[in-house]
Amino acid sequence: MWATMASGVLTRFHVKTDDDEYERVEMLHDNLDVMSYKAETNDFIDAIMSGRQPLVSAWDGYETLRISQAILESSEKSKSVHLR
Repeated sequence: MWATMASGVLTRFHVKTDDDEYERVEMLHDNLDVMSYKAETNDFIDAIMSGRQPLVSAWDGYETLRISQAILESSEKSKSVHLR
């Protein structure tokens, strides 16, 4: 996986597929919204209050962090990194 940075915002990255091919994925920073974080936080609070599982689990958060760190490492080293 490697990433390209533009104006400090991740815009595109490549992911190695199971077939050892690389797929280009683009993230448009215009689509990132503070409201999504607020909605996730509200769901978490509601899940605690109502005794249900939140829509986004701790495992989801862990995986997001792991992938984000790999993207940053790849960008800093300008080469592919493997997720551990």
